[in-house]
Amino acid sequence: MLIIDEISMISKKVFEQLEFVCRMVRDPSLYFGGLQVVCFGDFFQLPPVPNDLYRDAGQHAFMSAVWEKTIPHILYLKTVIRQKESSLINAINELARGL
Repeated sequence: MLIIDEISMISKKVFEQLEFVCRMVRDPSLYFGGLQVVCFGDFFQLPPVPNDLYRDAGQHAFMSAVWEKTIPHILYLKTVIRQKESSLINAINELARGL
């Protein structure tokens, strides 16, 4: 199993490179070499950082065709645990969605 935490900070290019390396190390005929991939993160938080030196535009990992073929299930957590004040929760949710 491959666990990727803070997936929002992994760029499309790095995600695809990681998949390629796993395939070459384990089984070239299977995505991620046959590893089960579990990703955690919040795409409303920090995005990938563009890196001109490595020709990485900083696109989100979910923009990759590899993502579409390898991440079949996405779970959305809706219950806020860390905050209790409803007006703060609403404000944060509106900011995150650009409202």
